[in-house]
Amino acid sequence: MPKGWWIACAPAAVLAFFAAWMQHLPSADAADAPAAELRRAATTGSISGDSNQLAVASASGFRAGDWIIVEIGSEAGHGQRGTRGVGGTWPAKSYATETQLLADKKQQNRLFAWAEDSGYVYWWLDGTWYNMAPNRPNMFYTGQYYLGKAIPRSLQARITSISGNTLTLDKPAAVEASDANVYLDTAPIINRMIAAGAALNLPAGKYPIGGVVWIQGKSGFVLSGQDKDQTTIYSPRGVPSAMIQAHKAPNTVVRDLTLEGNFRDQGFGLNWTGSTPAGTNQPVTETDVPQGAGFPRGVFFYGGSSNSVAQDVRVIDVAQQAVGVSFADNVWAKRVENIQNDPMRQYVQWQFQWCDTTGGGCEDCEVRSTYVIPGFEAFKSTNVQFIRPKGTNALMAMNGSGGWLIQDANLRFTANSLHPQGYVTPFHPIIEANTNIGVTPQVALGGTIRNATMVQKGYVSAKNDTLKGIVINENNPHIRVEHSAYYAPDYKAPTVANGAMGVNSTGLDTFIDGMVVVGKPQPGRQNIFIQRGGGKNCTAQVVYGCETTAARTKNEP
Repeated sequence: MPKGWWIACAPAAVLAFFAAWMQHLPSADAADAPAAELRRAATTGSISGDSNQLAVASASGFRAGDWIIVEIGSEAGHGQRGTRGVGGTWPAKSYATETQLLADKKQQNRLFAWAEDSGYVYWWLDGTWYNMAPNRPNMFYTGQYYLGKAIPRSLQARITSISGNTLTLDKPAAVEASDANVYLDTAPIINRMIAAGAALNLPAGKYPIGGVVWIQGKSGFVLSGQDKDQTTIYSPRGVPSAMIQAHKAPNTVVRDLTLEGNFRDQGFGLNWTGSTPAGTNQPVTETDVPQGAGFPRGVFFYGGSSNSVAQDVRVIDVAQQAVGVSFADNVWAKRVENIQNDPMRQYVQWQFQWCDTTGGGCEDCEVRSTYVIPGFEAFKSTNVQFIRPKGTNALMAMNGSGGWLIQDANLRFTANSLHPQGYVTPFHPIIEANTNIGVTPQVALGGTIRNATMVQKGYVSAKNDTLKGIVINENNPHIRVEHSAYYAPDYKAPTVANGAMGVNSTGLDTFIDGMVVVGKPQPGRQNIFIQRGGGKNCTAQVVYGCETTAARTKNEP
């Protein structure tokens, strides 16, 4: 199986982290603007390197004590990876050249640093400098795009005083920025309003945030907007990508809004501490990128936030878990759409993901991605349902899970949707039942795929590649595939793929009823292969292990 797909959604240690939640908030927050003062302000401004004096076009709407964001993009490096942002970089430590970096052998263990002449990031681990970027000498593991070059940061600071159109900040700029976008950071204000009430209905508008929107220790809280086309919570470039997290918050509802992250090829932010505590209180630091938590999530319910729902929500450009669930039961996403504009350059996680949970799932959720990405997953979970999931270039997996249902899936893949520098390869199937996490008690419950449609509108790469349809591994018993269809181009050499392979099962007691595969397989291969089960009403050119019907043509839907 492809490396990395076994990684847990969230370490169990996060379940107890918030005992000291309030002490992590900035000390002045409780005395700041009352709940009624939800407001927005934006302008442009200029600041010199090492200065805390921000000259803005207009100070209207800003107040002393406010958190602000001076967005990357107007520095000499234009906010590109491998350059210094107005708020500095992750990692903070740098050397003028790679030669100087590699020569310094006296560093704190696990420290990250970067070289200004190349932009590349290194990690000092147990007496060795490892290159964090892929395709470089002495890489750590296989390297990572998102950690491989210095990440420019926006300046996130608080206003200490205002004089005319000059804002005095509590920290200086790292470099000069001219005519930069400047935003009032609404995350601390929204969090205070959530803490003070039982519901928060955001008016129409766009709300820039430089931290996590937290629903913490509340039951039945409702966070809503006017409509996903009218209310948007978003992250400017160079700050932690936008997150809403519910912890110890059962019966939470998040609805009628858009959450827009910044996790694209450029301008993305990791889960470092911004204007609020970092997501799951596991921040990226100068010596640590926590597994799983280092990459910002979208809407995340965890640690006892059971019986919650996200509905009528749009989530754009997040690293993982447009909706995610961990250690919370019976959580649903309903009519949630996820839009991903850039390829995922490395494996992070899935966009709709249920982990270590019982019940819940997705109804009418959709992933629309420019390139093939991990879309829907149940991980070490029981009785999770994906009802009418829809995907453009989105994969599905049931990892160490059982009792699951995939009903009326519609998964389509555009031509050349495998990005040559992306994570997904032709060896990843469209729907997979695996035990990458290991054989769990849940897998004995089996699962059902019913009325799934999988369509590849041409080869997914310039190398004549196609994706397998349904793959069931040897450790997943009792899986049924009912009334499903797979369409792919005919096998064409050269390719590393097997042509139109609709089902490949080595699992015990797999049963197929009514599977149609259109397209030619590689010579010597099958369209449908069932090693340790059986089936009926299968229609394809080459079938093993399933009774076939009279040959017929089923037009692509």
